[in-house]
Amino acid sequence: MGQVLKVNKIIIAGEFMHFKISHIIATELVYNRKC
Repeated sequence: MGQVLKVNKIIIAGEFMHFKISHIIATELVYNRKC
């Protein structure tokens, strides 16, 4: 059971990082477009 929890945490962390990176890239694009 503990192993499954660990895997779930890794997947959630990966999804969160992917979301953050996508958000940063989107923010950069919007910022560059304004300049």
